[in-house]
Amino acid sequence: VKGDSTTGNKIAEIAIGRIGCPYYWGATGPNYFDCSGLVYYCLRNAGVGGGRGTANSYANSGKAISYNELQAGDVVCFKRSGASTYHHIGIYIGGGIVVHASGEGSTCLVNHASKGHIVKRTSLSSFSSYIKVYRRLY
Repeated sequence: VKGDSTTGNKIAEIAIGRIGCPYYWGATGPNYFDCSGLVYYCLRNAGVGGGRGTANSYANSGKAISYNELQAGDVVCFKRSGASTYHHIGIYIGGGIVVHASGEGSTCLVNHASKGHIVKRTSLSSFSSYIKVYRRLY
């Protein structure tokens, strides 16, 4: 998989456009998302093929890249120390920021936007306790 800044920027712009949408487990948009559903929605709407994946499947897809190679539209997958699988994913938009659908996984099947369970932007430094992998899926 080769990175293309035009496609990457489009993926990032789509993600930014979904900020504020409520988190809902299993949802793929256009108005509700879980973390991997947001990635699927953004990729699909930027013209990138491929099926709906999980955070862990995306963590093993595309091309592995380093932090220093990150560009807008790449994905960042997260897991806790000691965990066997990646459980969260977001889209890198540049400047050390990731857009992600933040919720409580399968326990979040109603609109909890008031609790901050929404698509939002977060600094990667806020995820310092997580193991991260960076992938280019386009």
